Amino acid sequence: MSARRLAGPELVRVLPGYWTPAAAPASLDALCYRLQRTVLPGAVISDATAAALMGWPLPWWWERGIGLLAEQEIMTPFGPITPSAAPVPLRPLGASAGPAAFAERRTREIPIWLPPPLHCTLPREGPHRAGPNVTVHRRLHPGEAFLWRGIMLSHPVEVLCQIAGSLPHDDLVVVLDHLLGPNCRHKGLTCDEILAALDARAGHRGTSAVKAALTDARSGVESAGETRLRLLLGRAGFPEPVVNLAVPDPDRPGSSRRIDLGYPEEKIGAENQGDYHRTRRDQWRADEGRRDSLASVGWQLREATADDITAPARFLNGMRRAFLAAGAEAPPASNWLGDARASLARRSAPPRR
Repeated sequence: MSARRLAGPELVRVLPGYWTPAAAPASLDALCYRLQRTVLPGAVISDATAAALMGWPLPWWWERGIGLLAEQEIMTPFGPITPSAAPVPLRPLGASAGPAAFAERRTREIPIWLPPPLHCTLPREGPHRAGPNVTVHRRLHPGEAFLWRGIMLSHPVEVLCQIAGSLPHDDLVVVLDHLLGPNCRHKGLTCDEILAALDARAGHRGTSAVKAALTDARSGVESAGETRLRLLLGRAGFPEPVVNLAVPDPDRPGSSRRIDLGYPEEKIGAENQGDYHRTRRDQWRADEGRRDSLASVGWQLREATADDITAPARFLNGMRRAFLAAGAEAPPASNWLGDARASLARRSAPPRR
């Protein structure tokens, strides 16, 4: 490669001595592998980078959107990999569009690719710089490491403590629910195992924040939306719901339907409705059939969207009416109206400092 070509827009320098095509950048896996194998031998991938590689549900605004990469995992003949750039949706061009239209679209609609943040830990003396895209952490107690898809990562509990200082409480609970839930990509951890690992590193940075979040975490949760909805109900004063409650299906004897958050005695369910429930026709039809079947045997299902987490009064008023109609006690509306509103709402944005 000529020096002129290396300095041009076609290639991006990601690590000392390494470039990648801007139009098809190397995966996050490849960047981490090269970082710890040749650039900083012995480095352990840690912090936000390790969390993204393990597929944790991270907030979109955190660490330059590295959490969005975890959602785009690609299956290849060699196994799954995490890309280093999220796909950009493009507006369709007409059949008569010429080269100039495509060039204009690339200039205006496709953002310039920037390398994702690369975090690693080096516990020993030696080189500890690898360019502007790499943050090297020198820790006296680096903790346990394990092999993940050919890359050495900090242990999940260690990563929890590393990121605890920069994540709000609810987002940390979301991550813990994922680790305790069925969709975790690596070997699931139990609450007792996490607590034991935290006790072993008592007094270290991040431990207390993870312990506080662990008290609000639950097993069996399948999405971040379910976690946020459950936390909202608890803060509003509603009793603890059953996570992913299995209910007998009245139309299919011997089978069951699941409710995100259920109150079996009152026959009330709270459902998190992500956008895929609206955009996928088969999902919408399945939701309608499920709702009708459960309503026929007395279940009331209250649905919440992401907007209801930000402005929860509408949803919580509906839940209160459902509880009262079932003859059950319900928290007063003053818990989420007036001055109390600000303490319940959670914005899907960076926390204010």
